[in-house]
Amino acid sequence: FSFTPTLKNKAVLHITGNYEERIIPVFWYQISSFLLYRLLHIPYDFPIPFLFRFIHVPREITGKIDESSVVMVEHPWLFAWVHSYMIKRKPKVPIILVAHNVEYDLQKSGIKSLPHSLQDKIHRYIYKTEEFAVKNSSLVFSVCSEDKKRICELYHVRPDKIRIIPNGTDPQVFHCKDDKHVLRKKLGLPDKVRIILFAGAMHPPNLEAVKIIEKSISPRLKKYLFLIAGSVSNRKRAREN
Repeated sequence: FSFTPTLKNKAVLHITGNYEERIIPVFWYQISSFLLYRLLHIPYDFPIPFLFRFIHVPREITGKIDESSVVMVEHPWLFAWVHSYMIKRKPKVPIILVAHNVEYDLQKSGIKSLPHSLQDKIHRYIYKTEEFAVKNSSLVFSVCSEDKKRICELYHVRPDKIRIIPNGTDPQVFHCKDDKHVLRKKLGLPDKVRIILFAGAMHPPNLEAVKIIEKSISPRLKKYLFLIAGSVSNRKRAREN
């Protein structure tokens, strides 16, 4: 179940035979997150724990929780919302926190333009939200050893509570119908130069990655052409390679 913004009342995405995503629109979350981000540059995720205090867990979700052997919550923002239901109804069912990032560190980098007094309040709020999720979960999934170490330091939890599941991809899944030469010609790219692609959204870690590519990697790999794609490329830039 997810709360990804959508114009539909509900949406079901069938990903594979035994895996599907059910999107449940929550209007107040969508509009408030958009306004806070546009006006104050406060991250989209930040209002979630506060807003969802006033939203009951839908029966569609509670029914599935009641049937489940394990419940996984991605990111700390909705953890307390799900936990409050489970602690009353399903206290023995394990609840796993999937930590894509160390949210406390990630969000700090995204709100530096705000007044310091407001930054401090947001930092404390994020810390408490993530701390609750880490400490009240049965297990935490992290994506790398650095994040695992940082979570242990920040929230004083045992290392054996955190399991690392690295990010990865299977390049064999992707097959291009057109010849590379044809595609390069369409895009106006040189035919014999090796190309390295970085694609991403306008997201603080992606912006940081682009800076590293520009300042550290591309100058040392002048034989390669680097392409930056996605909304992270909105700021026009032209470099030697």
